[in-house]
Parts: sequence; structure tokens; C-alpha cells
Amino acid sequence: MLDVSDDNVLISASAGEDAPTPETGEVHVYRVNELGLERLSQEPGVHSAVRAGA
Repeated sequence: MLDVSDDNVLISASAGEDAPTPETGEVHVYRVNELGLERLSQEPGVHSAVRAGA
């Protein structure tokens, strides 16, 4: 289970064509918090996430 709390934000993003590994056509889910950025999705594809309250 992922540790998702009020102290972080989930985003979907692609690397872009200028990235060292552009992963063209792929979108991944990342968690952003005070520690930085962490990629949550690992497999190739288009990924999204939904959060809900208590």
C-alpha cells in the first residue's frame, strides 16, 4: 500500500522529448513532498491516480 497523506501531492507527468530517456507516449504518476519527487508507476504505459478524503 502506498503512503499517501495530506503532506504530499500526486501528479501525472511525461518526461518530454528533451529528456535523456523521453519515454515517448508514456505518462507516469509521481508523489511530491518535502523530500522531493518519487515515481510511483513503474511499468510502461499511461498511468493516473485518484485520491479521496477520509
